[in-house]
Amino acid sequence: MNRDYFQSLLSGLNLAYDYTLMEDNELTLDILNNVIKLTRYFCKDKEDMIMLVQELEHIEIFLHLQKLRFQKEFKYEIEGKYELNSLFIKRFCLIEPIMRFFFNHIEVQPERREIKINLKHEKNELELRIEDIYSNLLKKFSYYI
Repeated sequence: MNRDYFQSLLSGLNLAYDYTLMEDNELTLDILNNVIKLTRYFCKDKEDMIMLVQELEHIEIFLHLQKLRFQKEFKYEIEGKYELNSLFIKRFCLIEPIMRFFFNHIEVQPERREIKINLKHEKNELELRIEDIYSNLLKKFSYYI
């Protein structure tokens, strides 16, 4: 398990602990359930081919946990996901760069955290664009499928 996965799981567990102290049992259970889903996903073989919709589901879980963690200080948007549901990709090819981008660029900002994720498929290529809305930082990744 790489450092970003581990960091994600620890921050999720820490978040659950905080909500437990606030006695918000429903939200604590939601957080723990999502951390369990991510842990199971991260323990799978990296070479597995999966449907894009499965990877997107876990990206949404990761981003949802970050939204809870930073409360109203974090926003995200994913464009193009509905057109691509039937594609098969290698597991982690999208979530890894998104997590890395989050931990390296979004998490360290004291305020105004917002990212925009865009997926685009042309011919045999899947393009992932991740943009930090406030700093105009843009990262592009291309995958041949």
